[in-house]
Amino acid sequence: MIKYLLDESKLRTQNAETIARFRYILKRLEPEILEFLKTIPYALINGEALSVAAYGDVGYRASMDYDFLVPIKHSKEIKKVFFKHGYAEFLYDKEGNVRKPTRKEQIMLINANRLTAFEKLTEDGIKLSFDINTDIFWGEYSGKKIDIEEFVSDAEETLIHGIKLRTLTDIKCFIQTCLHHYKLMNSPFYLFEPRKIVLSEGWFQDIYNLYKYRIYNKTHALETFVNEYELQDEFFYMLYYTSVVFQDNELYQLAQIFKTDSGTEKLNQFGLSDDERKTWPISFEDRMNHPQLFKVLKPLMSDNDLEKIIKNSTRTTYRMEMETDYAYDPYYYEKGREKLDKLYE
Repeated sequence: MIKYLLDESKLRTQNAETIARFRYILKRLEPEILEFLKTIPYALINGEALSVAAYGDVGYRASMDYDFLVPIKHSKEIKKVFFKHGYAEFLYDKEGNVRKPTRKEQIMLINANRLTAFEKLTEDGIKLSFDINTDIFWGEYSGKKIDIEEFVSDAEETLIHGIKLRTLTDIKCFIQTCLHHYKLMNSPFYLFEPRKIVLSEGWFQDIYNLYKYRIYNKTHALETFVNEYELQDEFFYMLYYTSVVFQDNELYQLAQIFKTDSGTEKLNQFGLSDDERKTWPISFEDRMNHPQLFKVLKPLMSDNDLEKIIKNSTRTTYRMEMETDYAYDPYYYEKGREKLDKLYE
């Protein structure tokens, strides 16, 4: 295990503003939508669901929306009920202006295993946003698929801000979180995003806490799942680096169960498919909490790579200007706030 000096200031703590925002958004979700959710298989993921599972309470994970995991066959019903209550499918152009997604972008999002976010503004100008995910894998994934209907079938009721919502069982929450974080930590789209540093202690803390509080006695079930879906490399990456960040030998030993030659090689690479995978030019310690990974990675990227990031980002909520190195990410800023100036000076 390589040595790493933990920066405790980067660890997640409970935040009153996060609690207030999430409570407000959920309390404004229409009763008819809540009743509709009872009629379909789903699970609340990430955000407050993960906060409760990993930290024991709400408010530990800052976010701007609620994420639901739903089988794709229910997408038409979901759109119908959200549209009925005034929500719209919104994207943003590079100037931060709201626009509707094109047909091509809708298809792109479906291929990336999600629908467009459903959003609307309240009368006092607060944005309500709900993301619908239809898979736990990324668009580039080509391995064995998971039946999402079966995956969420045993979701359990959890009380979040006074409202009962279904969340994944402990082992499935751990699986989904590991895959979600692996995607963020290896996707050029997210690594290039200026205002969301995913290579940071807090993201590994999610994995660490889930393991210590929920999974430490369920590792056999984890091993069975990983072997069935041949996800050794992905889980070796997440467990190994989590053990490094927290210098935890128990987690390090668990990671060794999933160690392969290809997985070891990927520890020093980024990318979600063979054709986009590249070797990191800096060490793990140096890339942790790095505020300008765009500058580090851009020289490694071909013009086609950069064009793909700009035009085909699964987020579609920000765009980068290659020729100026400017970036504007309206996803994290309320409409009307000042646009960002140069982030990469």
